[in-house]
Amino acid sequence: FINNLPGGKSTQSFSTENASGSTSQAAAIIETLETGSKLLLIDEDISATNFLIRDERMQKLIAPEKEPITPFVQRIRSLYETRNVSTILVLGGSGDYFGPADHIIALDNYLPQDLTTEAKALVSQESEDRGQKSEIETADQQRWNAAFGRVFTEEKSTRHALSSSISPFKSSAPYRGSKRGRFSDNRPPKKNIKTRGTVTLTFGTTDIDLSLIPQIVDASQVRTLGAALAYAADEKLFDEYTLIEALEEVILDIEEDGLSILRDNDLAEIRLQELAATLNRLRALKVEKKERYP
Repeated sequence: FINNLPGGKSTQSFSTENASGSTSQAAAIIETLETGSKLLLIDEDISATNFLIRDERMQKLIAPEKEPITPFVQRIRSLYETRNVSTILVLGGSGDYFGPADHIIALDNYLPQDLTTEAKALVSQESEDRGQKSEIETADQQRWNAAFGRVFTEEKSTRHALSSSISPFKSSAPYRGSKRGRFSDNRPPKKNIKTRGTVTLTFGTTDIDLSLIPQIVDASQVRTLGAALAYAADEKLFDEYTLIEALEEVILDIEEDGLSILRDNDLAEIRLQELAATLNRLRALKVEKKERYP
């Protein structure tokens, strides 16, 4: 979705603390694909406009090689054809999605109506008026489909999290002392996992902002997320597995043995998607791409 950055900077391994709305939305989609999700739910009202569409006039004014964003409308069909990922998109400001859509449902006085036939007729008429897609656009789509298929094969992601960057402790050094000056060599390090409603999880020395993960609906889920990350760190899962595989192991252990394995109280069920989203928002997280282990 994002390429052609100024100065020829690559987005294959890219980091920024000032991501735009479009960059954030692109990352969120890749994030959920990494967890194996087969459905995207997107609302136009909270999306970046330049990520969803890029109208014909703008494409004529700004050459493709000078525009870093490839809009979602040019990728949505390929998501389905190469990865079997469906998208439900709610919007009212652009008919550009009529072409790639399988079904177009309109709300009339809050009642749904199937307007697929009428919308497709408009697309067909406009195509005749303008002629077929340019050869350049078609070639670009073919190149992307091929690259997309290589990046997202049925194998798991090769992202590995550095376990040293996922620490639930207040300090990297063992917590050995007390306020009264007593010391104990056997005293374990002190974990720092706290929650503030459904919006913030303090994990170690970092506050994780969960405010834009609407799937989290109760504070007990946030406690589970913190305990689950600590469990993964304690079990050294990130040393053995890829990032996603480590989190999958946590979810599998919970499903098999119950939430009690997390050794905490007042917990609620979570999914892999929420757990991955939480870890990806840990600003201390460091990842590297490695070839899959033998």
